[in-house]
Amino acid sequence: MNIDNKRFFFAQILKQYRLNSGIAIDVLSAKVNCTPKTIEAIENGKFWPSFKQILMICEALDLDIEIKRKHK
Repeated sequence: MNIDNKRFFFAQILKQYRLNSGIAIDVLSAKVNCTPKTIEAIENGKFWPSFKQILMICEALDLDIEIKRKHK
């Protein structure tokens, strides 16, 4: 899976979790300390968030994040 596919996959998952949580874009953006346009851009795969933003988004959506080492 190339980086563009990973970004699209992340964007789709993020949007689906936000919608399933019933959290509006403006509410999420306030919790993450960014603009609603930034959240829209992330969800549309046009902007890649920083690691800190990813952690804040996951916290706001009550999601766990797991970091694993790649198998070689």
